[in-house]
Order: sequence, then structure tokens, then C-alpha cells
Amino acid sequence: MKLIVTNDSSIEGDLTTVVMPVYEFVEFKNQPFIMTGGFDELVIDAVPEIPAGYISNLTTIMKVKPRFKMSDLNLSIIRIITEIVPRDTAIIRYNWVKDKAAVIELIKGYIKEFEWTDVEED
Repeated sequence: MKLIVTNDSSIEGDLTTVVMPVYEFVEFKNQPFIMTGGFDELVIDAVPEIPAGYISNLTTIMKVKPRFKMSDLNLSIIRIITEIVPRDTAIIRYNWVKDKAAVIELIKGYIKEFEWTDVEED
């Protein structure tokens, strides 16, 4: 099953997909459902409303894919990516400050490696 966390009201769920607004995802009372709901994939809007540390806990039990536009790349998206790919946190953060082109190339590599199909490239 797939869980999509988005503020986009045009996305609809079906028999194998649950759509949840961001404000519900960040509510503590919904965490048991998210953790034990049988989801094998989480597609999540990379937005600032997602608290730090929320996603890193989920990467151990399901595949997490961010949803964003490359043209909108900002610090909130970078933070979420570093939670999904913690092995490269230092490289991503250093390059975000020094060489944004290098970060874009890293992210393009993640798109292929982790099959992030919900990232809109330029």
C-alpha cells in the first residue's frame, strides 16, 4: 500500500493508495496509523510543515519518496532529503552552501537510484 502526504487536493486515493493532508500527517495522534498501517511506500510533499525527524523514523519501515519541483529547491527540501538519505547529509549540507550545482547533481543521482518518480525535473 502507498501513503501519499500532500496538500494537493487533486490527488485521489484508491484501493491501494491512501491520501493524507500534511496537517494530518504531522499530528501525533495519526502516527500509530502511519507506522502500522501496512504501507510499503510513502510519497511526501517536501514542505516546511513537516517537522524535523518525522521522516527519518519512517525510512526504516517503508520506502520514502519526496515530492517536489527541482526549480523550487530550498532548505526545507534539502532537510527532508537528508532525512531520507542520511548517509550523505554532510555532503549535501556542505555543497548546499558552497556549490548548489553539486547538490542538484546528487539529487539527480538519487532520483535514479531510489526511483523518485514524483520529483519534477527542470
